[in-house]
Amino acid sequence: MNEVLAVVELDEEELKFLDDFRAALSEPVLEDRLHAIRAFRHLVTAERLADLFASERYAAEAGPQDYPFVRWAAESAAVRHEAIDYLTEIADRYKKGNERKLNVAEQLGLEIMFSVTDERYGGLYTKSGLIERLTHLAKKKGIRGAQDKDVVRKLWQKYRGVTHLGMADFTRKVAPDCNMHILEMAENYRQLLSTHCPRGTNEPYVPESEQIKFVNISRTKGPRYRNRGLPFFDE
Repeated sequence: MNEVLAVVELDEEELKFLDDFRAALSEPVLEDRLHAIRAFRHLVTAERLADLFASERYAAEAGPQDYPFVRWAAESAAVRHEAIDYLTEIADRYKKGNERKLNVAEQLGLEIMFSVTDERYGGLYTKSGLIERLTHLAKKKGIRGAQDKDVVRKLWQKYRGVTHLGMADFTRKVAPDCNMHILEMAENYRQLLSTHCPRGTNEPYVPESEQIKFVNISRTKGPRYRNRGLPFFDE
């Protein structure tokens, strides 16, 4: 397990592919998630390159000054293709079950958030605790994958380090007038989960060492065509 908090930077273009990014986060352990995120970046770059080369503006303005960029795009294509093949496998696992598992963990994260903001600081594994409450609700509403306490417990332990992004995404969907950036909201949730403890304990709901901190950046480095911010990825 990592001893320090993992930090992942995301720009606005990458946030347009949030479903693909969530698929990367649905991998079972932190190391696999970080590897999947590197593949995700290649996917975004490939999509941006495709849009760029198909644009009328590029056809009209391209010239000899852009040859180094075009050469880089051609020479790095094989790496992107390999990464996209790998991400396709991840997406298949996501659709076949990992998405539902991640959703369950995110729902429990929301239950924790409500408990903290209401100053109840409910326990997770106690009788009538938050996990039992969630499974009761799942049985009542017929929600698959969340009706067994042991299953929910294992899913929480597996995904608790990344639930804050999905929690923020859900909040923005139910409160579309909220003007807080999704990554700012996710960071607020991350800190809530890692700094608050169930009542009567000194262990946080989520150890910070298991979390990924998502940071919004304006990507301006790497090869660019007319300063479009296309990054150099050479992993």
